[in-house]
Amino acid sequence: MKLDFKKNVGTTDKIVRASIGVLLLVFGLTEIITGWFKTLAIIFAILLFVTVIFSYCSIYDLLGKSTRKEDN
Repeated sequence: MKLDFKKNVGTTDKIVRASIGVLLLVFGLTEIITGWFKTLAIIFAILLFVTVIFSYCSIYDLLGKSTRKEDN
């Protein structure tokens, strides 16, 4: 198993991840979600934003998957 950090997150995937991240942050920061779920929601939102920024998902890499169209 080799992690090569090639971009593997496509545009649609980025939009979905960013939308879910914003939703989780809003729920956590407005206290719609409280307790441990709030903490987990904020951590998960941050992880989603990191995958959007770097266009890289380690889970996709481990599975050998990609939602990104290859450059021609």
